[in-house]
Amino acid sequence: MQNYATYIADLCQANGVVLRTVWIPRAINFVADIISKIVDYEDYSVTDEFFHLAQQLSGYIPNMDRFANNWNAKCLTFNSLSYCVGSSGVDAFAYNWGPPTKNWLFPPPRLVGRTLLHLQKCKGEGLLLVPFWKSAAFYPLLTDLPKSIVKGKWSLHGGGIFKRGADAASCFGPDFTGMVELWLLQF
Repeated sequence: MQNYATYIADLCQANGVVLRTVWIPRAINFVADIISKIVDYEDYSVTDEFFHLAQQLSGYIPNMDRFANNWNAKCLTFNSLSYCVGSSGVDAFAYNWGPPTKNWLFPPPRLVGRTLLHLQKCKGEGLLLVPFWKSAAFYPLLTDLPKSIVKGKWSLHGGGIFKRGADAASCFGPDFTGMVELWLLQF
């Protein structure tokens, strides 16, 4: 910390900047303290190669990544869990997913059901990636969708398609060997 303080002081002096520091008691600074400790442990993503393959298979080109951050977004426009550079909004569920938006949807498994319900509520469309997991609570929601909603479905081997995020113990990483499903949905 001493080196940073010295560097900042030298930089300010060299550029004629007057920096007045103020001590803020921790009790008053709790909001910034909480925000600084936010870590998204579900920030895994797919490789760029897999994302391009998903677009080729489906013929669908998403323009909004709903579950991303500034280092793993697959589209120029994205929503993030917490504020980060480039995010067009925090908490994807707070926004309308309807037309003209074309959604890339790779939610954490715990949010797949909520993702389907929000897409339906918004009368939206999207390319949804989920692990092939028949015993998951979300799976009947997918398999019971009317055929008129499902515009395409592909089952793929998941080997080498994921990039690991902050959670080193996550099953979604380069060593994932299960199957995944890609669903093209239009409500």
